[in-house]
Amino acid sequence: MVLEAKDNKVISAKFNGERTQQWLLQPDPSGKCKVALASLVDGQYVQLQQDQVKLGRSPFYWEIVEKGDTYRLGEGQNKLAVPLSSGDACKIKIVASDQEEDESVTLFVFEDTPEVRGALRLGTKGQLGESELSVSYTDGQAGQIRIHNHLESTIYAAVSAPLGADKSFAQWAVKPDTWERWSRSADESVHISLGDGCIGGQTATIVRGETGKVLHVHSLPSNPKWEVCVGSTPGVPRAYVGKVGFTLQINDL
Repeated sequence: MVLEAKDNKVISAKFNGERTQQWLLQPDPSGKCKVALASLVDGQYVQLQQDQVKLGRSPFYWEIVEKGDTYRLGEGQNKLAVPLSSGDACKIKIVASDQEEDESVTLFVFEDTPEVRGALRLGTKGQLGESELSVSYTDGQAGQIRIHNHLESTIYAAVSAPLGADKSFAQWAVKPDTWERWSRSADESVHISLGDGCIGGQTATIVRGETGKVLHVHSLPSNPKWEVCVGSTPGVPRAYVGKVGFTLQINDL
């Protein structure tokens, strides 16, 4: 769930990438460890008003507490909570200790990049916490997603497609300093790994492939959170994404 400004309210919502879900973090000019959240839609601030979370024109500076790669915003024991159900209003939750575990007050702060947008659309932060993933985009051919490998070793890539679409789901080997292309009319998810097939512990990740663009792969994470498993029936190869620590059940091929 992400923080969204809607109808002068602050709600929890599924990611869609609109400006209503984009916020500018402004540091407290007094130098205290506080930040204000300003909406990129109309500049209104997330405020704490009589134990309620509202939008207002004046900056309200929240105490920010860092916990690993996550953050908590609040005022004393009153923490900003983002409900886990889409559409619910954000609220204040009393948390006695910063060591207390509570998903609703555990926040991530991400930059607005194609990789972040791609991962959030998939419903996971994926490799967003890793600094070793490096990709870039340049203009390409209309109706195509191209992947250019800048690594010194071969990578294996597959591009998703809408359910029922007559498109190739095949995983292709992309040799160093070469590229491969997939015909796609819209942006899709790109599954990239250094290993061929379901190899335990392989380096794998998911990034956003933009139609009409070339996705340049400069480096991949060394600590994978994802594995890519490839299965097929004659003439219909498919790429499946397995989450490490979970069982991927394939009922039909």
